[in-house]
Amino acid sequence: MEFKSYSQTRPDLKEKFYPKLELRSWEDISVEDRWDIFNRLLFPFFMKYDAYLIGILKEFQIHYKRMSFGYIPEMIQFNSDVERIEEVLYRFFCLENEFFLYDFLSIYLQKYNASWPSKIEVLNYLDDLFDQYSINIMIRNNQFVPRQSEKIVEEIYDPTFRLLDDPTYDGVNSELNKAFESFRGKDYEDVITKSINAVQAALQILVDGEVNQKKNISILLKEAKRNNLLSDYELTNSIYTDINSFLERVRKDKAGVHPTNGSASQSDALFVLNLTMVLLQNIILNNNKKIVA
Repeated sequence: MEFKSYSQTRPDLKEKFYPKLELRSWEDISVEDRWDIFNRLLFPFFMKYDAYLIGILKEFQIHYKRMSFGYIPEMIQFNSDVERIEEVLYRFFCLENEFFLYDFLSIYLQKYNASWPSKIEVLNYLDDLFDQYSINIMIRNNQFVPRQSEKIVEEIYDPTFRLLDDPTYDGVNSELNKAFESFRGKDYEDVITKSINAVQAALQILVDGEVNQKKNISILLKEAKRNNLLSDYELTNSIYTDINSFLERVRKDKAGVHPTNGSASQSDALFVLNLTMVLLQNIILNNNKKIVA
């Protein structure tokens, strides 16, 4: 049996050590706090000045070279000199916008394969650190997603991510990952578009067993209802129809080429993301029932 610290057995004490603050973006955090987070990650966890870190920084250079037509921003130009590497990392954490930081951490964690600390230990540590500083990003399903209330995380996000942890839903995960990436990049119109694509992909798997871009949500809903794939209850089917109308309206009003109701806001995007997670959970559970039957 794992021995737990006293604070782990008394979660109510956590707020005494880390009083809850209003959620804030990385860019809202003071340079001093960013520097503190950087140093707490540096040792003994995963930010060590070794060949692995140098390899990741070089991959990051290639990543940005592709994105900027051959130009490598000065902030990520470096050699193997420890002082220069520390300067680059300092820029990521303390000076640049959050996009650079999350992009770098994403690449780093994708490649991480050390036995100690394990990847799950690193992810949990980083997520806990973000929570302590009330950063509006959490780590779920090996990616950075918007931090939500504990109730939403426990009842919607965590169960849905567990269901998505199945190769069957790789196409859904691909669209969902793009939605979260766009959220971090503050492209809220694209968040809405990619979220709707994720729901569409899940419905395609439910109806056809694979992702088939030729069928839109309206057609898929009709086929799912006709074959009793979603629910036997007319009320549930009606809810899906209403939600589909809502999503199509949001896509047109907020995420079209010429939005008719202004650009999408962060709250618009977050609402659609949360709604998407609820729908995905329900669709996958119905698909699992179909497979069992």
